Amino acid sequence: MSDSTAERWAHIPSELRERPQWCISPGLDGDKAPRSLDGRLASSTNPSTWSSFDAACAAAAERGWHVGFMLHETDPFACIDLDVKDSTPDAYLQRHQRIIAESDSYTELSRSGRGWHVFVIGAIGKGRRRDAVEVYSQERFIICTGNVVHDRPIAERQAMLANMVKQMAPAAPPEVELTGDDNVDWSAAAQAAEDTGELGRLFRGDWEDRYESQSEADLALVKLLLPITESPLECWRTFRLSKLGGREKANRPDYARRTIALALQHLANDALHLQVGADMAAGLFWQGPAPHNERHFRLSIGVQKGPPIGVQKGPRLSSGVTGMAGVPFALVAA
Repeated sequence: MSDSTAERWAHIPSELRERPQWCISPGLDGDKAPRSLDGRLASSTNPSTWSSFDAACAAAAERGWHVGFMLHETDPFACIDLDVKDSTPDAYLQRHQRIIAESDSYTELSRSGRGWHVFVIGAIGKGRRRDAVEVYSQERFIICTGNVVHDRPIAERQAMLANMVKQMAPAAPPEVELTGDDNVDWSAAAQAAEDTGELGRLFRGDWEDRYESQSEADLALVKLLLPITESPLECWRTFRLSKLGGREKANRPDYARRTIALALQHLANDALHLQVGADMAAGLFWQGPAPHNERHFRLSIGVQKGPPIGVQKGPRLSSGVTGMAGVPFALVAA
């Protein structure tokens, strides 16, 4: 690790540096997991796997790795993680800048040099994520760079955090227990291996240039495997046979539980949306005897003259930070 990197680490606020909540990480796109000083995986809930800032810096410098802070419910800090990719819309980037300005707190560039981490004082419980904005105050590892954008004290922003998370997706789905037989579903594995569509492509590890991250590809594959396996545990054991399931991150029980929980939530939402669509179609395309029912005409008029169904604009935060505007997130019922 270069001297300039060590110098940047010294710019990380002392309020963070003085807490023994530091880990190291390779910081690679496929492996940003926290590690203890000996290189073994660290736990987001077990402080014995963390270390002091100075010890983490020394271990990271020796390996050419990164250092990061483990947010925990016992500390007062939260991090607003503003993600940027090639496909990030301009509207999201503008929102990022408003959040940074309104926070007026310590802000640094992320590991990639494209996104930002804004550290503030406040608590939200489980993390929230929506439209390239993520907010965490516990059980989250944040790789810190010390590449300062706004050299400000870490400011108290509880009211702002509360206002933001109201407009974001619900809390991350609770982790589920992986119930079922602790066996591979060999029938499902064979089906996936022979499949020529998306299931087969993902099972063989073909995800790059089609998903923003491997974790998103993992989720997509698990969603396809769940309906053809007998239980969540068998689904995960089958996933582990895939090319995607071979990386070290897939060994982590917390990652398995979160991915399965999110996949189950997505599948439930998909089923709900299909049912809502079927109900709307039944109202729009009435096939009963004349005269057509009143609901048919009310829906038809609404579709012709009203705004697109399901699109609501997010309100502005009282602090001036615009909400998650322009993204469909609720179906407006008649």
